[in-house]
Amino acid sequence: MLCRVCVCMLRGGTGQLFTGTGDLTFQHHATTQSLRRSREAGCLICIALVSECRKQENFDILEDQSISIQARLSETRDLSQPDEIIYRLDFDVQKKWSRTFALRPTTQENLHQLRTPKSLNTDSDEVFMLANNWIANCHCANFWEDPEQRWYPKRLLDLKWLRRAKGIGELRALQILSNNHNLEHTKIKLVDTDAIDIASKTNNRFVTLSHCWGTPKSVQSLLKLTSRSEGRFIREGIEFREFSKTFRDVMLFVSRLDRVGYLWIDSLCIKQPITGPGVNAKDSESDWLEQSRWMDKIYQKSFLNVSATASLDGDQGLFRTRFPEYLWEDEINLNPVGTNSIGADRRVEANEDRLTRCTIIDVSFWDDLVEQAPVNRRAWVLQERIMCPRVLHFCKDQIAWECAEFQRAEGHPEGLPTWRKKLGEIVDEGLFKGLSMEDGLRLRRIRLKGYPDPDTHIPNLYVYELWKRIVEAYSKMKLTVSRDKLIALSGIAKRFSEDTQCRYIAGMWLNYLESQLLWQVEDLFKDGMFENQSKRDPSRAPSFSWASLDTPHGLTYGEATDYEPHPDKELFFRVVKHNIVLADDKNEFGLIKEGQLWLKVQHLRRIRIHRLEPPFRVPFSWQLYETDPTIRHGNARMGEYYNMYLDAPESDRDIFEEEAELYCMAAAYGERTVKQSSRSLICLLLKLRGFREDGCREFKRIGLTKLSNYWDDRGQKALREARLDETICLC
Repeated sequence: MLCRVCVCMLRGGTGQLFTGTGDLTFQHHATTQSLRRSREAGCLICIALVSECRKQENFDILEDQSISIQARLSETRDLSQPDEIIYRLDFDVQKKWSRTFALRPTTQENLHQLRTPKSLNTDSDEVFMLANNWIANCHCANFWEDPEQRWYPKRLLDLKWLRRAKGIGELRALQILSNNHNLEHTKIKLVDTDAIDIASKTNNRFVTLSHCWGTPKSVQSLLKLTSRSEGRFIREGIEFREFSKTFRDVMLFVSRLDRVGYLWIDSLCIKQPITGPGVNAKDSESDWLEQSRWMDKIYQKSFLNVSATASLDGDQGLFRTRFPEYLWEDEINLNPVGTNSIGADRRVEANEDRLTRCTIIDVSFWDDLVEQAPVNRRAWVLQERIMCPRVLHFCKDQIAWECAEFQRAEGHPEGLPTWRKKLGEIVDEGLFKGLSMEDGLRLRRIRLKGYPDPDTHIPNLYVYELWKRIVEAYSKMKLTVSRDKLIALSGIAKRFSEDTQCRYIAGMWLNYLESQLLWQVEDLFKDGMFENQSKRDPSRAPSFSWASLDTPHGLTYGEATDYEPHPDKELFFRVVKHNIVLADDKNEFGLIKEGQLWLKVQHLRRIRIHRLEPPFRVPFSWQLYETDPTIRHGNARMGEYYNMYLDAPESDRDIFEEEAELYCMAAAYGERTVKQSSRSLICLLLKLRGFREDGCREFKRIGLTKLSNYWDDRGQKALREARLDETICLC
């Protein structure tokens, strides 16, 4: 469904502005009132534009006011069919933020059967049947048909009494429910899985749940497995009414699935550490550590992962009311006359229509629906989502599906392109759950942008590319318990270690560790200024590891490269020794107590760091220590450099103290995936902690800086004019 404004613009050319370019430009809505009316009418484009406006802090879409929205229609290539033309529709809102759509001409190849959702809630039979259809068409969990490949976690919630209470029967693989029974006092028992008959073909599958704890108001949300509650959960069971709404909803849904008899929920199947009189704290802690070693397998061997994707806490449940008409037609008859290639065709008269039936694809649709939903901002959930065979997302107004074969949404039941907008370009990053070499190759090609790959000789190059994407996504996510930063990623790390056959070093890999150490924190550009909101927790990882930081806006992970064919000219330090002390000797991918790296460095110069005030747009700069800071050229100090990325300036306040000894260590030329003239000298910024017993100087990493080949040539020479061969310790 499209509103009159959008239809008249795309088909009739209403509001066209003459800009002198090869693209078509239109004036769109002029008031927030008009935009809201179109949104309320169910226009899929205007719904997305309102959503974009609501993300902005200083703009109230509910206030009647003028608004500037311009649309630009241009031609580009279909990322899945490079020989085919598609149309790109960019909306510029208030000249501050944007939204992009792709209009793909409808052909016999991409023609799909339209579907008309009618139900007003996602708990309907209509939605359940669609989910069952996706399950039936996915082959990612076929191991459940072979008893020898099945595996169960230590504990599961047994749903058999709930199935019986609901009067579930089977009809053509669709579970039918009777609503005649009061379920409030039905018992759900915790069972030891040693008693499960693996060879049984009846109700032997288990499902996992991804959810947010949040801050719910209900007392039910406090229900969890501890050394105190374990006996009751096993012997007596838990009454259905005791569970949070999310837990009750998922149990009702899962109990309808074919041959599913068990449910795994982390807080109810792993003992949660508690303290108090008569509590065996060591027992609960050891159980948590033991089960966390198997986290990858728990999700990997599940039949399905159900995700309460849109829920902030346990009170919000799984299901949502919705306007089904918002999920209807997504096509338009487009009149593209005037865009680049068609405008150049002299045989087409200026006033002639050339209508093309197109499917409208919101490039940010999957991000808004799934990626940025509350549950997928949780660090633990990234692992759950990647490791399980398939995920069924219960979103804000529809369900969505994700597996290694395809992704779907109720509004796009027959297929959804894996397109994303990145740095202004539409790119095809593939399926997020895709962990094949082809997926890694695709990501690498996107970064290279046609530049020849200098590292094709590196074994497992595309595995490292996949790891880079995972770390960059994971770095933006939130943790309830700070210490979990590494252990919440341990299952994925274990999976990658099998591919790389490489030692894991606090979130990085020993092979090509030098280049991976050159990660950088991403700043936020807001109101004309860059700001850094990162915080450091030194108790969970050493300073050289990205895992020591909470970075709300993410980080850019270092490349995996050996700097061939000229490592002696491009790499200026080496890792010569490492020491990682584990909290759990049986889990090399979990919690760590401490870590050190010993680096053989060639260039290390003392510096000072300055805080900057407007008119500077960056908050900090650095300068060689021996340079006089009082000599200025206008607002700038002599020999001052601005392209720097401090790790956590609000946590590392000691770096601004007068007595702090700060150093700049020339590290390497990078990045390797850009042309030679665009590569900078990358340097680590360090703070001296003192001297170790062996006489080695000990440093803490505080950030990273880059000196361009063109603008900062003098700084590069100054940093590298003196060479030393010193071994330092980084911790």
